[in-house]
Amino acid sequence: MDAKTSRFLRRTFLSGIGSAGMAALAAPLLRAEAQTAGPQRLLIIHRPCGTVPALWFPTTGGVKDWGMTPLLTPFADLRNEMVVLKGIDLPRDDNWPGDKHGAGMLAVVCPPRAVKDGWAIIPGNTEVDSEGKFFTGADPSVDQELLKNVASLQGPPIASLQLGASLASMKGSGPECLRAISYAGFNQALWPESRPETVFSNVFANLVLNGDTSAAERSKAKNKSILDFVTGDLTSLRARVPSSQLPKLDAHLAAIRSLEGQFSSGPSAGCSKPTLGAISGTGDDSRHIQVAQQQTQIIQAAFQCDLTRVISLTYSYGNSEITSNAFPGGTGGTGHHEASHEPNETILANTEKFYAETTAQLLRNMKATREGTGTMLDNTLVVYFNECCLGDEHTIPDNPVLLFGGKSLGLNGGSYLQYTGRTFADLWVETFRRVGYNKPVHGDPFWNRGPLSGLYG
Repeated sequence: MDAKTSRFLRRTFLSGIGSAGMAALAAPLLRAEAQTAGPQRLLIIHRPCGTVPALWFPTTGGVKDWGMTPLLTPFADLRNEMVVLKGIDLPRDDNWPGDKHGAGMLAVVCPPRAVKDGWAIIPGNTEVDSEGKFFTGADPSVDQELLKNVASLQGPPIASLQLGASLASMKGSGPECLRAISYAGFNQALWPESRPETVFSNVFANLVLNGDTSAAERSKAKNKSILDFVTGDLTSLRARVPSSQLPKLDAHLAAIRSLEGQFSSGPSAGCSKPTLGAISGTGDDSRHIQVAQQQTQIIQAAFQCDLTRVISLTYSYGNSEITSNAFPGGTGGTGHHEASHEPNETILANTEKFYAETTAQLLRNMKATREGTGTMLDNTLVVYFNECCLGDEHTIPDNPVLLFGGKSLGLNGGSYLQYTGRTFADLWVETFRRVGYNKPVHGDPFWNRGPLSGLYG
């Protein structure tokens, strides 16, 4: 080492240690420390075939004193964590020739295209008619776009999860426009997995929990201290550092090891693998309730163990044929899609009630899970939507959408917000601003109608 190098080390290394050399070693730990208040998350939940507007939208009160309705009652104890929206339209053309349920699903999750363009045609498809399912997502869906552009959603070992509760939503069961609500890009559907046992194996198989000594030993060799990996370099460095500066070096090393210790003992407190029972039955009707409930268990556990921060769940595909008998209190054996076209408001209200109750239980569990000074729900933006309002008419206006959580983003919980002629494009742009993603327009400018005042505080 020549004199010039020696002077460089004396003058710059120790003055910058912790902000340069050692900071590079500690960067993953510092990022983890920044997450102690709880990571940001996105959860998108779809339920199909429309609603009963008269039983859904509040008709009394104002922004904060609105009256509860029969279909919102399952969320009553989550009122302060919920935003009810009216006047959020689907950004799609009513004259689109293809399947309207599929077009509604794409309108919500994918950047909407110009009116004249409609949706992207699947390569090689020539059947373009009013019943056609010939189209697909043209661009990444909003969950994948946010995942790519928002750092706080990145980091866990699983980038995102796509879940379903109907076997008829999985790849190979039919066209993606009615089944997928997540897309990596043009014609790249990220299909939902509707078998909880498969999801469990994929998500939790390699999770090492405190008390799992054999697994912990195996993991220990893979997760040694970052300082252990550079012991030789540090020993050499100590020999070159002036003795007067050794206390500073030792203090920095001790601080890094202490910080590392906070995150090296395994997943966060309370993290545990969900306990899933055997699914009874083989068909959708017999499986649906159990699968829906188990998928929500998986969502909570995956979030609590910070295995992923982006999840989408579709309870069933856009033309769902899960019958009324499958739901608690349901009778008649009428398929959900068929009931929406009769329309049979009794069946529709009963299915809406089940999906609301199942979702509400998940949200209550998230609210009860503490993270830093808040809760898991505070740190998660939940979007609960349908691909149309009236199933028999495939209506575009007034989508029955709710937002939950998002307290860390300033979501104005407890509000009933009524707009005129706004769209999901506006909702996503408003959310982009809150998460620091600088994108002023979502999809074609035609569908961007203006700000949603009052949504975020």
